[in-house]
Amino acid sequence: MKRIFLDTETTGLSRYRNRICSLTIVDDCDEACTFMFNPEQPVEPGATAVNGYTWQMLRRYPTFASQARQIKALLDSADVIVAHNASFDIGFIKTEFARCGIIWQPRCVECTLQKAKRTISSPCYKLDYLTSMLGLRNLRGQYHGSLEDTVMCKALYYELDSYTSGVRKRYSYTNNMNSSYVDNYKTTHANNYSSAHPANNESVSISPVWLWGGAILFLMICAL
Repeated sequence: MKRIFLDTETTGLSRYRNRICSLTIVDDCDEACTFMFNPEQPVEPGATAVNGYTWQMLRRYPTFASQARQIKALLDSADVIVAHNASFDIGFIKTEFARCGIIWQPRCVECTLQKAKRTISSPCYKLDYLTSMLGLRNLRGQYHGSLEDTVMCKALYYELDSYTSGVRKRYSYTNNMNSSYVDNYKTTHANNYSSAHPANNESVSISPVWLWGGAILFLMICAL
């Protein structure tokens, strides 16, 4: 059974009004593919506060439509798709495909947020909180990135498996989370990682009011 893990970064919270600006897919063999998109619209300030992307950074990339067939082939190759708060990511991807005239339905979806709620007790089920609470490495820098979040999602998935199996033996990939492997991952996977998340290298200027208000709203909804 082939399992893939994914994460998206978006221009806002509404899959009908907003667009995907970044998508990463990682498989069980640790092969990664990061797509950057021209979302064909400005990024809402609340989203910029979280992921660091701006219209100026993204407009040089190809559109989702121009890469839709390649993305669909990757997704369709999987028996199971795993994401954190999966309904958010899958909903956005379905809507992007629909804009291209493509009807897409994953075979099976697993959500690490729901898996965590069934498996462990925690005051917060956000991805970064769970990984830190379980002793995994938090890969995020100043902003969220789809590559970092996908790698963290994969580690969380297998760590939660160790709880349900009753055997506290970490999956080897999770052990790699605490080594230089993850740093090497950024350079050996996903062409030119620095440009895959330009917000880590470019200054972002937004209003402080939007920064805090938008970020809090965005994170609260993403954590549901």
